[in-house]
Amino acid sequence: RCQRLESLVLTEVDTFRQGFRQSPLTPFSNGSFLEASYTSVSQPGELWSFKFDFNFYTDGAAHPGLNHRTLNYDLAQGRELALGDLFRPNSNYLEVIAKYCILKLSEQPFFDGAFTTGADPTAENYRNWNIAADGVLITFETYQVAPGAAGPQQVLVPYGELTSLLDPQGPLGFSLTP
Repeated sequence: RCQRLESLVLTEVDTFRQGFRQSPLTPFSNGSFLEASYTSVSQPGELWSFKFDFNFYTDGAAHPGLNHRTLNYDLAQGRELALGDLFRPNSNYLEVIAKYCILKLSEQPFFDGAFTTGADPTAENYRNWNIAADGVLITFETYQVAPGAAGPQQVLVPYGELTSLLDPQGPLGFSLTP
């Protein structure tokens, strides 16, 4: 179980190292850094949901960056969960989630035509998700659905919006009980 968490962090460290190796040999400023932190979003029963934040700066870059990774794990099954594991087979869960996220994002002044494709119903656009107490929390990277100045965006899709799609025998079956 801890191996998957370690693997997630080491993948980000390796990615940073590869970028760092492409940097100029002579430092321009104070150097480079990578900071990793995590939040335990929720732990309903045997499900654990983590959100990782990776702040980084490479010497000479115009500004630092921030990446997110999420991990949802079913301890009872001993496996990492994919978003599709929560829903009935052949359901249109990505379309429903995307529609809800686009509705909520469109309430923000920064969400316009330039950024709408970042919320299209694709697995890549919804790769960062967490099981939260009241719904499924979607995290969009900086520039994915808004200008960089707006930073990363999050949308909580309430379980009530997903009830008809959730698999009653799946990991979130508990959320279907009144």
